[in-house]
Amino acid sequence: MNKSNILLITTIIGAIFIFAIVLYFLMQNQGSQYQTQTNSFINNTTTQQQTPTSTTTQSYATPKVSISALNQSININQTTTLIAKDSGGTPPYTYQWYNDTSGNAVAIPGATSPIFSIVGVKTGTFKYYVTTKDGRSTTTNSIIYSIVVNK
Repeated sequence: MNKSNILLITTIIGAIFIFAIVLYFLMQNQGSQYQTQTNSFINNTTTQQQTPTSTTTQSYATPKVSISALNQSININQTTTLIAKDSGGTPPYTYQWYNDTSGNAVAIPGATSPIFSIVGVKTGTFKYYVTTKDGRSTTTNSIIYSIVVNK
């Protein structure tokens, strides 16, 4: 095998290993071991009219989303994974990740799952956030999460 095949195999094995670790922590509900940043939580109330003379009021929690990362600082060519965790709202949830490094948020094509992996291809601080929409079409954004890529 040549060097490029060995590098490719090593990269694939590393990505599988990171995915397995993320999956393990998600299944074990060990969120306290992640570095977490969360947006604000607000309660909403809706009123539904049942008959012309009576109404029923239901409260529901506005969805909120937090982002966790296995590593907030990585080196060039290393990978880290961001994980969106929803609470409140009504499932199912949809996701869209954004790169906000320049201050002008850009949707990342194809980044529509709660797990998003980043490979450090150049040094710097890179900023990301995720938008989620719940089953009631209520949309919420996470706060911006920074990943530092070192040499």
